[in-house]
Amino acid sequence: MHRTLAVFVLMTLRAWSQQQPGSISGLVVDASGSPVSDVRLRLTDGQSTGSGTETNSQPDGAFRFAPLPPGRYYLYFEQFQNPGPLGGPQTGIRVEVKTGRETAGLRLTLAPPTAASGRILDDDGQPVVGCQVFLFPAGPQEYGWNRINMAITNDRGNFRFEGIPPDRYVAYAHCMDILPTEHLLDVVPSEGFETKATWLPLYYAGSPTRTGAQEFSAAPGLDPRLEIHLQAASVSTITGQLTAAPGVAWQNPLSIELHPPTPEEDTRYSHINGLLDHKTGRFTIRAVPPGSYRLIANTSDRNSTTPGSATFPITVGNIAPNPFPIVLRPGVAVTGVVENGPGVPAMQPIFQTRTEHTPSGPVTRREKLPAGHIILESIDAPSSLYVAPAEIDSETGAFAFPAVPPGLWRVRCGLNVNSSYVESLQFNDKLAPDGVVEILPGRAAALRFRMAAKPDLDLHLDNVPTDNQCNWMVLAVPETPPLTQLGEFVTIAKPGSVLGFRALPPGRYRLLALELDFAASRDRAPLLPLLSRDIDPVEVSATGNQSLPVRCFSAAEVETIVRTYLYGDNPPPTAP
Repeated sequence: MHRTLAVFVLMTLRAWSQQQPGSISGLVVDASGSPVSDVRLRLTDGQSTGSGTETNSQPDGAFRFAPLPPGRYYLYFEQFQNPGPLGGPQTGIRVEVKTGRETAGLRLTLAPPTAASGRILDDDGQPVVGCQVFLFPAGPQEYGWNRINMAITNDRGNFRFEGIPPDRYVAYAHCMDILPTEHLLDVVPSEGFETKATWLPLYYAGSPTRTGAQEFSAAPGLDPRLEIHLQAASVSTITGQLTAAPGVAWQNPLSIELHPPTPEEDTRYSHINGLLDHKTGRFTIRAVPPGSYRLIANTSDRNSTTPGSATFPITVGNIAPNPFPIVLRPGVAVTGVVENGPGVPAMQPIFQTRTEHTPSGPVTRREKLPAGHIILESIDAPSSLYVAPAEIDSETGAFAFPAVPPGLWRVRCGLNVNSSYVESLQFNDKLAPDGVVEILPGRAAALRFRMAAKPDLDLHLDNVPTDNQCNWMVLAVPETPPLTQLGEFVTIAKPGSVLGFRALPPGRYRLLALELDFAASRDRAPLLPLLSRDIDPVEVSATGNQSLPVRCFSAAEVETIVRTYLYGDNPPPTAP
C-alpha cells in the first residue's frame, strides 16, 4: 500500500510540474539604449487567430507576461508614434516558455522613427508657404485615411513628416495660392477678384497624374528629402444653377466635384470640390485648370430613400464656360434575386429571438435575419458615390436598392453561409461575368445571381522549414475580383497534412501561408502584394477534386522581403 501511495504521489507531482506555468520578462529600449515606457507588447501562441495577451512597458522600460502556459510564442511590440514596417508592429521575436521557469533578460529595441522631408519651390525657385503635402503608400493595396499623412510647408517652403510607417510612398502637393494678376483701376467686387492663375497640384517629382508619380522609400536610416517645383496654370471659375427633380430630397450638404475624365485615374486627391449656396442653388467651382472632367453632383444622405445625382462630361478651356444648369434626378431602382442552383440547399428563413426590456416589462421579438448582402461599389467616383448594401431575404432570396445613381458599378454578393459561390450574374438580359454593370438614367435595372456549391479541394503546404511544426494561416489572392465577396483568409493548416476544404469559388488564385502567430500580429493586406507577386497562380475549377500547392513564408522570410522592398539590395549602414 505504501509503495502504491508513493507511486501515486510521484505521478501527481510529475503531472503538476508539467502543468506549471512559466513567464517572460525583459526590457524595451530605443536605438540609443535608453528605456522606453508605454510600449504595447503582445504575445500570440499560434493556436488561434486572436490578438493574444498584451501588456505595456513600465516607466523603466520593463515588461513581464505571467502566468503563461508552456509553449512557443511570437512576441511583438508597437508604439503609436513609431509604427513598424508597412504600418504593422516592430519586428518581433520568437520566445520559448518552459514549464515553471521564467524566460528573463529579453531586450527589445525600437527602431528609430521614420521621417521624410523636403521643400516646395515656385517656378522662380522661391519657397512657397502653406502648401499641403500628402504622403500615401505606393502599393496597390487598399488603404484607409489612417495610412495617409499630411504636412504643411513653413515660411521657408520646408515640410517634414515624423514617425510615419516605413514604406514606399507617393507624395502629392497642393498649393492654394492665388497668383497675382493685374487689376489696374478695376473696381473690387464684393466676392473679390476671380482667380485667374494658381499652382497646378503635382505628384512628386512633377507629374499632374498619379500614373506619372515617382515612388520613394522612407525607412529608418534613409530620411529622404524631396524637392517639388511648382508649375503655374491658368484657371477658370465654373458656375451654374442646381435644381432638383420631383422626388429628390436631402438633409446633409450636397457634394459637387470635378473628377478626371476616366475612372482609372486615382480620384483620392485629383478631384476638385465645388461650393453650393443652399438658399439660391448657385454653385461655384474655383481654380479649374484647362482640361476634360466629369462633373458629379450627388446627395450625401446615406440612409435616404430618394437620393439624387447628376453626372456629365465638361471641357474647360482658357475661357470659363458659360453658367449651366444641373438637375439632380432620382436614383434608379435596382431589384434582384439570389437563386440556388444544383447542390445548394434551398433558402430557409433565419430567425433570431431578441428580448427588449421596456417600462412595462420584457418584450420578446422574433426577427428574420438576412441571408447576406449585395454590395455596389462605384467605379466612376468611389470617393463620392455610395449606396448602402441591400439585404438578401433569407426566405425568398430577393433584395432591392431603392435608388442607385447612374453610372458604372461593381457588384459583389456576400453570403453568411460559406459553402456556396456566385456561379453567374445576369444584369437585365445579359450576363455580367466581371461583375461590372452600367446603371442608365430612368431605366429600372434587375440583377439575378445564380449560386453553386463550392468545389472540394485539397491543400498541401510547400516550403515549410523542417523544424517548424506550428499552425499556418492559408491566404488567397485572386487574380481578378470575384463576384463572391471574399476575405483573404482561407483556413488554418498544419505541416505534413493534406487539408480538404470548400472555401474558394472557381477562379485563379495565388495561394500562400504565414505562420499563424506571426500572421495574427498584423494587418496582412499590405503584405499580400509583396509576397504573392512571385507565386504562380493556380486555377480552381468548378468540378473540384484538385490538390493545390500553398507557398509558405516564415516570419524571417517575410521580414527579409519587406526589408528588400524598403531598402533594395544595399541597405545603408544606419538601417536597423
